[in-house]
Amino acid sequence: MHRSICFINKSTGYILVAEPPNFLTIHDVIAIVVSHRLGAPVILPIAALFTCPDDSEKEVLQILHLGTDIGVSKREGKYDASLGVELLPQDARQVQFLPLRPFYSGEIVAWKTGKEGEKLRYGRVPEDVRPSAGQALYRFPVETAPGETRMLLSSQAGGLEYGKVSSTELVQAVHDMLSAAGVRMDAEKETLFQTTLTLQDQLKESQVALLMEQEKAEVAAREADVAKAAWSCRICLNAEVNMTIIPCGHVLCNRCSSSVSRCPFCRTQVSRMMRIFRP
Repeated sequence: MHRSICFINKSTGYILVAEPPNFLTIHDVIAIVVSHRLGAPVILPIAALFTCPDDSEKEVLQILHLGTDIGVSKREGKYDASLGVELLPQDARQVQFLPLRPFYSGEIVAWKTGKEGEKLRYGRVPEDVRPSAGQALYRFPVETAPGETRMLLSSQAGGLEYGKVSSTELVQAVHDMLSAAGVRMDAEKETLFQTTLTLQDQLKESQVALLMEQEKAEVAAREADVAKAAWSCRICLNAEVNMTIIPCGHVLCNRCSSSVSRCPFCRTQVSRMMRIFRP
C-alpha cells in the first residue's frame, strides 16, 4: 500500500514517482506531482486538462474556475508596457525560432519583420494558433504594440524558452536517475546519448535555418517576377521594352514602337524614338 505517490528532492529538484495503485489514473498522478511541485496546499483539480478534447481547454478552465479574470488582466497589464520594446539581452539569449511549433493565447514572443539588421522586440499572441498538416510556414496574429496587431510568419516570431536544458544537463539528469535506481550507464553509452542529443539540436537549428533561407528565396523570386513584369511591353505583353517615346517618355518594345505615330498611352504625337538598355 502506497503511503506517498511521489518524493521531491528539494536539494536537487528531482521528483521520484511511485507506481500508482489501480484506482488512480496517470492523469491523477500528474496532478498530484504538479500540485506538490507548485507548493499548493491541496491537490489542484487539473487532471481533466490532460484528458479533455483538443480546443476545449478554455471551457474546462472556466468550469474548474482555474485562472481568474483578475489574474489574467494583471498579467496582461504587466506586459502591455513591454509590447514593441526591444528585447532585453537576458531574454534574447532564450529565444528559439521553431516555425512549426504552435503558439498559445497570451504567450509572450520575440518578433521581427525580417528586415536586415532589425532587432527583436516583445510581442504577445492573442489566440491559440497551430500549423495545418503539411504546412512548412504559417501566418498568425501577433500584438506588436498596445492596440496594434500584425500578421507575421511563424519564422518571424520566436518563443522565450526559459525551461530549455542543455544536452549535458539532460544526460546528467538521466545518469542521476539511473544511479538512484541502481542502474549503471557505461561511459560509451553516455557519450553516445549526449552525441545523439547534440545532433538532434543541430538538426532542429538547421531545419529552422533552411526554412528561413527558403522564405528569403521565395521573396527574392517574387521580387524578380515583379521586376520582369515591369520590363514587359504593355502592348504585346511578350517582348521586353527597349524603346522610349520622345517627348512623353512612355516605353515600348522595338516591334510595337515601329507601328505607332502617337503614344498608345497618352496619345502624344511621336517626335522620335530613343533606344534604352536594361541595367
